[in-house]
Parts: sequence; structure tokens; C-alpha cells
Amino acid sequence: MEQRKVTTDYATLQSRWSAAADDRVRDLEKVYTFRQRELVITALSEFPFLISLVEETYLRIQEFFPGTIIFLEPFIDPDNEGHDPADIELVASIATELEPREVFERFNEFRQTWWLDALDRAQDRLCVKIGF
Repeated sequence: MEQRKVTTDYATLQSRWSAAADDRVRDLEKVYTFRQRELVITALSEFPFLISLVEETYLRIQEFFPGTIIFLEPFIDPDNEGHDPADIELVASIATELEPREVFERFNEFRQTWWLDALDRAQDRLCVKIGF
């Protein structure tokens, strides 16, 4: 039986992880419309745990709002003048032309069936909202 060599070199592992994360971010750009792309990418690299959550969030939103455009944009507290990457929060904005009552019902169902349970995973770094 052939043994596989395990890489323990940190630089090599970091490079492989970085390349895989870059591919996943490129995939996110195919489904989300990034606003302020550089800051979105900064947030995703600063908080890599968000990548899988943002992927899953897109799929879950599409269950309730099929075919809608979803923007992914940074939010930085206006009181944070230095734009410290540690203070960036991402916002997924659902762009829909549905009637307000229908939007409210669908968004409430989205929140109740999935988002409220996912909030802990977001660690206050991802918010989902409706954008008209």
C-alpha cells in the first residue's frame, strides 16, 4: 500500500488554502453582484469562515426568491474612519420586484426556516436584507 506524503510545510499549506479560497471567491462572484469588490474580498479573506456561509446563504435565498439578483457589499461603521478590515461586515441584499406583502412573507419564512439558526455562524459579519 502506497503511503501519501503529508505536507507539514506551513507556507505550502497556506498557498494551497489560499488558491482554494480564491477559487471559491471567484465562484461567489458568478452568483452575487459584488459592490465595492475590493472590500468584499478583503472581508472574505479576513474572515474565511464566511465563504461557506455566503455560499449557503445564496442557495437558501434562491429557495425563497428564485432568480433574484443578490448584491454582496461591505458595511463599515461610519464612525470607523480607518476602515480597519476587522470592522467590515458583509451585507447580502436581495433585489426583488415582488409586491411588499409577498416580500415580507417570503423573507419572514426565510428567516424562520434557516437564517435565525445560521446567525451564530455569521458571528456578526453577515447580514441579509431586502433591497428594493
